[in-house]
Amino acid sequence: GKVGAGMRPSFTLGIEEEFQTVDPVTRDLRSHIHAEIIAKGKMQLRERIKPEMHQSVVEVGTGICKNIKEAKEEVFELRRHMVKLAYDNDLRLAAAGTHPFAEWHKQDIFPDDRYKTIVEDMQQVARANLIFGLHVHVGIEDRETMVHLMNAARYFLPHILALSTNSPFWMGRNTGLKSYRCKVFDKFPRTAYAAMGALVSAKVQQDAGELKTAQVQLQWVADNTNDDAIAALANLRLAGVMLDEKNYDGALARLATEPSAAFLVRHREIKGDIYLAQGKVAEARLAYEEATTALETKQAQADATSTDRSRNLAYQEVLRAKLDGLASVGVKP
Repeated sequence: GKVGAGMRPSFTLGIEEEFQTVDPVTRDLRSHIHAEIIAKGKMQLRERIKPEMHQSVVEVGTGICKNIKEAKEEVFELRRHMVKLAYDNDLRLAAAGTHPFAEWHKQDIFPDDRYKTIVEDMQQVARANLIFGLHVHVGIEDRETMVHLMNAARYFLPHILALSTNSPFWMGRNTGLKSYRCKVFDKFPRTAYAAMGALVSAKVQQDAGELKTAQVQLQWVADNTNDDAIAALANLRLAGVMLDEKNYDGALARLATEPSAAFLVRHREIKGDIYLAQGKVAEARLAYEEATTALETKQAQADATSTDRSRNLAYQEVLRAKLDGLASVGVKP
């Protein structure tokens, strides 16, 4: 059946690897442009091979894999194709977070409008971002679940980094760090990590009663992230903070945009809380009823064995209590 909000995530996998293209004699980085391995590779691998910003980087990626066994088989297949393609075109491939002695300022940028724009915007920061990585993408359909899992996974990030470090050298020097790639990438601002970190920090500040600080952080996330789901979550939390500060108009303004299905329940609940605080009982009742209907839809889509079902049931009790509480308030004209 169709996978929707509230169901167990599919946990599909997609793996990308960025390889260094190196000279077989000097072992220095060498552009793959003249060898045309991107064009030749597409004849076999189609869209699974693509260029990166620097001409000495080539990226390959699997399709959507159902499990780790399938992903492993496809990664091996891609590597076999790429190794042969490099050999046939007088190149070699290397895999590491950084090249040990290549000089970034000698590397040409791949001729692409997107990369041209990035370099024009960030100049040396972009040109010096000569790093390589392996990216594992995990399929999680429900954005709220995704955020919860990412928060839980944060604890393990230092351990994963410690196990995977492979970039101690930079421009011919031993940096003294096991992962100098991280320090290079720190200078490059186009990632979601800052927004995710700000969300976590804002939650801590809100729980501690530091509402002004939390509001500033959430405002920054909502206004600066390029991820629609993160922006939606930031706006929901920002509305909650504004409600605590009795800034009802500001809170409602943050909820003016209709959310995706993943955030609909919480959106309507907060809206109901704001209306109730304003004494608008009829509007509050309508908002809570819409939240309940949306939650019932999620529950109907949830897998019978999913832990989301028990969480949804508990949430339904919360909404029912809020609706029951309205009966003693009375509807204001």
